[in-house]
Amino acid sequence: MISKNALCLLIYCFIGNLTFAQYSEVIRTGRPGQAITPFTPGKNVYQIQTGIETGKSGFREENTKKLTYFSSNLFLRAGLTERLEINSTFDYRTENDRRIPSDSKESGLSRVNAGMRYLLKNMENQFPAIAVQYTVQLNTFRTASSEGDISNTLLFGSSQNLGKNTSLSLNAGIDYNFKSDNVQGLYVINLGYSFTSKISGFAEVYGNWNGASIKTYFNTGIGILVNENFLLDIFGGYGSNQGEKFFFGSAGLSYRFTHFRKL
Repeated sequence: MISKNALCLLIYCFIGNLTFAQYSEVIRTGRPGQAITPFTPGKNVYQIQTGIETGKSGFREENTKKLTYFSSNLFLRAGLTERLEINSTFDYRTENDRRIPSDSKESGLSRVNAGMRYLLKNMENQFPAIAVQYTVQLNTFRTASSEGDISNTLLFGSSQNLGKNTSLSLNAGIDYNFKSDNVQGLYVINLGYSFTSKISGFAEVYGNWNGASIKTYFNTGIGILVNENFLLDIFGGYGSNQGEKFFFGSAGLSYRFTHFRKL
């Protein structure tokens, strides 16, 4: 039988785990890079992460048959509690695809998604912070074979300090597409480094896999902290899979609104 003191200790730890302050003095954001961080904005804190991206892909032996694109994206986050957030993404894309027999050029809203993230465990001593993110995504781009697809993504993210200036973030999850009945795994390995209190950099490996193949991509970039609520970033990446090469570059910003938290 559990003693009264032990029961009180368990209740205290449980409540403390639920109410542990998640809000940080400096903005935490998923930009730059592909990895999601486990940290949520905090109760009554709202955050935007937005940027532009340009890139191209194609096969080495077909130099003139490339896909080029330019896109802009907006990621909105709202902290419902210290540990729970809801979020949504909107992407607008202009694409010129010369890889198909008849060149195709299209512009429009390419995807819309909605999701939620919950911080399961905060960072403590040498143990990482861990969160789970669930997202439902609708692909809306008319030129894509995936038009009208609805996919579900379940992703686990962790982050921990490896030293005074170094951090490691890991993501692992699955994506299920209802239309194609396709399941693929997702992964991200992100190594971050703080050069100064205002400038940080990262190197990252990410990709996906299914029963037939695995795709791997690399990117790197820097973030510049303007103030505790405002961050600028620039990064780029590269991949070569099954003979197809891919390059991209991106720049953007993250900003959080904290005045509602003080009410």
